[in-house]
Amino acid sequence: MKLIVILFLLFSFNLKSQTISYNNCDSVDRIQKFYVEYSDGSTYKWDLNNGSILSQDNNRVTVLFPDTNTNFVLSVVEFNQHGCQGDVRKIIIESKPCELIWIPSAFTPNDDNLNDAFKIVGKVDPKDFVLEIFNKWGERIFVSNDPNYGWDGTYKGRMVQDDLYVYKVICKINSRYFIKYGSVTLLK
Repeated sequence: MKLIVILFLLFSFNLKSQTISYNNCDSVDRIQKFYVEYSDGSTYKWDLNNGSILSQDNNRVTVLFPDTNTNFVLSVVEFNQHGCQGDVRKIIIESKPCELIWIPSAFTPNDDNLNDAFKIVGKVDPKDFVLEIFNKWGERIFVSNDPNYGWDGTYKGRMVQDDLYVYKVICKINSRYFIKYGSVTLLK
């Protein structure tokens, strides 16, 4: 019996036991589909030690892992057309914590050394980082490829007016790319 896992990409395992990992970042990542190659006349019994089996159709199962950082064991047993049990196949699924970023909604570039720059807070890969700021006309007024260097509220050397600005962040966290758009208020 070959166990096939759909987890971000399609992985095929011909095994009795295997360990895989996923990032516990959002509910979409926590819903996964698994299936085994179907043998004529066989039936399959699925079990998940923690989490929920959302649907099961003989050799296919859809599971929801809880929003926790723990390990799960998904197992499947094949029964042939005579009801005899075959091998038990297990996958150990490691849930890795999602390294989140925090993006402020406002900042005050008034030289009081408190919240004087708009920058992204969190563990991001500095090789894969872009922060862009746009004014209300869509003109890009700031760009940085350094997660430690934020926008100080200036454009072409002059302080901009109090207003709402649009940001775009592209970053890599735990080997996954994120693109986030939002707005930030500049208050002096």
